Amino acid sequence: MRMPGDTRLEALPRRRPGAIMGSPRPTAARTAAPRTKASPMTGSRIPGLLVPAVFLLALVVGAFWYWRHRDDD
Repeated sequence: MRMPGDTRLEALPRRRPGAIMGSPRPTAARTAAPRTKASPMTGSRIPGLLVPAVFLLALVVGAFWYWRHRDDD
């Protein structure tokens, strides 16, 4: 029975041999590549590609505009 203030550690469950975390030995689950078929790009991916491209283009245009007009008074 465990009492309040008892600091004894409980026995940890035993692991099976070879199940060490971070083991350098490759396992079948880590080495096998998933066999997925390539699918064509859908229209739902277009915003995810265009939004960053437009943002970067606006950033470059803004930096160029600032560089050209930095000495205007």
